[in-house]
Formats: sequence, C-alpha cells, structure tokens
Amino acid sequence: MVRNRAGADVPVRAGGFGSALAVDAAGKRFYLLTDRGPNVDGALADSKIFPIPDYTPRIGEFRIEGEELVRARVIQLTRNDGSPVSGLPTPAGPGATGETALALDGTVIAARDGGMDAEGLAVLRDGSFWVAEEYGPTLVHFDRTGREIERIGTADEGGLPAVLARRRPNYGIEALAAMPSGRLVAVLQSPLDNPRESGRASRAVRLLVIDPASRSSRQLVYELDDPSYMVSAVAAVSDDEVLVVERDDLFPGDPERPSRQKRVYRVSPSGATDVSEAANDASGRRWNGKTLEALSDAERREAAIVPVGKELAADLLALGYPHDKPEGIAYLGDDRVAISNDDDFGVVDGAGGIVPKRLPLTDAVDENEVWIIRLR
Repeated sequence: MVRNRAGADVPVRAGGFGSALAVDAAGKRFYLLTDRGPNVDGALADSKIFPIPDYTPRIGEFRIEGEELVRARVIQLTRNDGSPVSGLPTPAGPGATGETALALDGTVIAARDGGMDAEGLAVLRDGSFWVAEEYGPTLVHFDRTGREIERIGTADEGGLPAVLARRRPNYGIEALAAMPSGRLVAVLQSPLDNPRESGRASRAVRLLVIDPASRSSRQLVYELDDPSYMVSAVAAVSDDEVLVVERDDLFPGDPERPSRQKRVYRVSPSGATDVSEAANDASGRRWNGKTLEALSDAERREAAIVPVGKELAADLLALGYPHDKPEGIAYLGDDRVAISNDDDFGVVDGAGGIVPKRLPLTDAVDENEVWIIRLR
C-alpha cells in the first residue's frame, strides 16, 4: 500500500507477471516475467516515480491446474556476483535512457549500475533464460536459478548492433523468443529515434534474428499497421514462422478513446531484406543518405527493402479482450497460443499521482491473466 499526493492509500499488487511469457519444451511449465517494477510518470521531465525502489525483476514459474495458474516458484534475478538486479535506470553512459528515478516524496533516487527494465523472455532446453531489457537495450543470459551468465549489449565487442542504442527511451527490445534452432528472435517495441522526428512517424520496426553463440545477427523490417502502434510480444512457431503481437496503448471499451488494435500476426522472416550495416555504424545502414527510420514507406519500396511477411492470426478485441497491454505470447502447438498481460502491478498515473488501474470493460482493477486461444 502506498499513499499518493492526494492523500489516498493505493494498493500496489504483488503481481506484475505478464511482461513476457514462455513455456518449457514439454509445454507443462509457464514462465512469466516482471518488468522493472511498479512505476508511474513523475512531475519532472523524463522522470518516473518508483514506489518500491528496491524491487528486483523476477520470473514466475507456473503450472496449469484446471483453469488456474498455480505458482510453483519465483526466480529472483541476480548479477553474476549474486547481488540482486535492480529495476532502476542506469547511470549516464552506454545503456542510459536519461530517465530520473524519483521516490514517492519526489526526491531523486540514484541510478544503478546493471539496472534492467526486463521485457522479453526466452527459456532454453537446459532451463536457462535469455531476458531482453529496454535500457541498453541488452540481452542477458541467466541460469536456471536466475544468476547472470553473460550480457550482450550495443557497446560490447561483437554485441548487439550499435544502432539499437538509438532506441526510443522505454521502447527498446520488447519481445524475445527462442527458435527451435537455438537462435533468438528479438523485436523492438517501436522504430528507433534515428533520428527522433522521423522515427516517431515511421512504421519500420527492426526485427532481429540472433545467433547467441556467434553473436551474429540479421536485421529485418516489420511494418506496423500504423505509426502509433507498437510490438509487445513474439513467439516462435518454427525457424520460418513467428507470431507477433501488435497493439496500441489504449483500453478496450474506453468511452472516450477505445482501443483499435490488439492483434496477433503470423510473420515469416524468409525473403525479407537484411538491413544490417556491415561496419556497425552508430546510425546503421543508409539509403541515399537516409537511415531506415528516415525513409518513407514509398522510399523503402523504391530501395527494394522487403519487409517480413505478415498475416492476421487473431484479433483480440473481437474476442472481448479487456486488457490494454497484451505483452506475452507463447506457442503451445496445434495453433494454440497463450497470451499474458502486463497489469502494471495494478497502478497507473492519475489525479494525485498513483491510482488503481481499472479496466473500462469490467471496472475491475487490472490483474494478470493468461488467455489461451486458437489462431485462425
């Protein structure tokens, strides 16, 4: 329970499991990831209020019993020295987003080395995990106990493509999954700020296929239906087909601004153009002097940039989905998928600061659910 600026007590749920979803090879265990912890916008520019500043991102392991998910264990994420991973923004330098962390009383909280805004999750056959986090962005490998094994960042030799450091703050690598081959597929939440003005108007999101052993990667283009939409989850059906969740940031059933987009797409990387830049330049490859994000739709076509194939697999709004943030997806076989939502720990921004996060369709405070649906 926390007290907001208006003097009201607001419960902060101990959930948060839903920022990503993965299943084990047998399809028996569900792994759900939290993000950096409860936070809402602060009064200062580019600031966030963290009511629980010592929160540690974690993975929940669940099993299905009837129509309920039963939690088997919680895996706290730790650095390689055994210290807890922080969800707070990182200091100035590589990986910094420029965000300022604030306590409930408005005082500044010091940035933390190795802080993670965890958003994507892949579980491997050996029981270890890859986690995508948005600050860097960075891919972090954890063992089955949650202890860090290695990190792959944009500033590392042979790491992620340098251009990814131009991710929009809080819109970095949002989606991650393991392919049957052992490669990883990662998708940015939105186009890069490369440059900012063009990126905010672009539909070209970078989708990466990464070999974690060699650290080599291919960058492909996923085209959003609208520049205001974003990617929030990915699952691998095979090495040639992935499922992508594309959504807006609005609530279904909102009387003033109802959601228009909560969709699952079948996506095929085969035949798409690799837009990687061999020299790993900070701004990436250019076409007639323009970055990928600066190209218009027509200019991408003129440059013969072929995006990944995309076919509608499910419209969640048509199924009555009540949540604003479907952020996890896992393929269960036989065209069945599990979808999890980020409940934001049951709190959002509002009058007085933190207020309960209520869903317009149900008038209930948001909580984590896993929907299991069959695709078209």
